[in-house]
Amino acid sequence: MNNQDLLMKPILFNTEMVKAIFDGRKMQTRRIVKGSHEEWIMQRQAFIDNFAKYKVGDVLYIRETFGEFTHTRFDGTHTKIIYKADRDLEYRGVNPSNSGEFFHGWKPSIHMPKDYARIFLKVTDVMVEKLHDISHSDCLSEGVIQFGKEAYIDYENRGFATLTAIDSFSTLWNVTAQKGYKWNDNPYVFVYEFKRIKL
Repeated sequence: MNNQDLLMKPILFNTEMVKAIFDGRKMQTRRIVKGSHEEWIMQRQAFIDNFAKYKVGDVLYIRETFGEFTHTRFDGTHTKIIYKADRDLEYRGVNPSNSGEFFHGWKPSIHMPKDYARIFLKVTDVMVEKLHDISHSDCLSEGVIQFGKEAYIDYENRGFATLTAIDSFSTLWNVTAQKGYKWNDNPYVFVYEFKRIKL
């Protein structure tokens, strides 16, 4: 059975979080609970069973920012898939060293085909909670970068540090969250715990 035959669900991660998964720093992800479900949420397991996109045991494949790099040779044109999480420098057009090489630009993760997937996760737990309920250890499991004993990256102002892991996670959340679901809005979120697996 190949990856195409296995029933899997897609999940999107930005480049920063793909790197965190590779580094072994990220083992959780929080996703917004949209709509008003106050009564349901009080019955947490029933709410999870009915509304969570992913369930315990689900296998997920990561969609990430990618590009196609073609190389024309005597035997035809060959395509190589490259991933932005692996690249510090972007290719721009024709490679001067070889006129037969061409990079076609980065493509958003939402457009990544399933057969390009290289990272697979298995969901090990699902919870629902308010965003502000996150703990220090959960922030570390979300992949925030620690600079020192009490210094964490500020994702909204790169190059600066915050005092706590929770402060750091709040900036990480804000750089991707939509209006109405920012840190200060304290929305309900699904908390998905996962482990990386090989297929």
